[in-house]
Amino acid sequence: MPGWNQQTRFLINQQLYTAELRPDGRLYLTFQFGAWLGDREWLWEDHIRRDFELISREVQINHPRLAAITGLADPSQVPMLLGPGRDTARRYMARNLYGHENAANFVFIPVSNADPLGDPDRRGTHWSLLLLNRSDRDSPPVAYHFDSANGFNIPTAERIADSLLATEVIQMEMTEQQNGRDCGVFLLEAARALIERLAQGQSLNLTNLAPDRRALQARLRDPRADNS
Repeated sequence: MPGWNQQTRFLINQQLYTAELRPDGRLYLTFQFGAWLGDREWLWEDHIRRDFELISREVQINHPRLAAITGLADPSQVPMLLGPGRDTARRYMARNLYGHENAANFVFIPVSNADPLGDPDRRGTHWSLLLLNRSDRDSPPVAYHFDSANGFNIPTAERIADSLLATEVIQMEMTEQQNGRDCGVFLLEAARALIERLAQGQSLNLTNLAPDRRALQARLRDPRADNS
């Protein structure tokens, strides 16, 4: 049990919860979405959403000018771009991703090979990252695809890019994963690395990317992320 006005964090069925005992004597139990990642666990939408929220907070602090022109997509909304109502979905996502006065030049989009038109219980087996570059408003967007499994998600990435009116998808080189579970770790580390490269005006080459699952686990468990 936690002390008065203190929090205790613990696992229930490999999910992280926070317990807090309030002055009125009531115990409040809160599930921390995406806060726990096992050593051999695949990443799911909650993990990506949580770290994207942390990235958004960090870029606002460290690179405020870049933050004003950057959007990070909610992974649960991306499949809408592949369904029959994709024009409506694109307009909805544009309002959320492109921000105030259509300001976003760079949009980070998690790509999954899950099929929204097939089995609704199929959650997909692979993640990659699509970076949409809208900085030249006189031309269609250009999409850069970063895939740690040597292009496994190319078909889905191309469909998403087409839904967002990009006329070109460039397959970018990046470090390849060496197991069947770290694609989501690569996605998040790629997003962080690209943010820094955009801020410094550097190339988007990620061939030396070195994802760190332990570092990601620590970030996701950080209590400061609970109010993201």
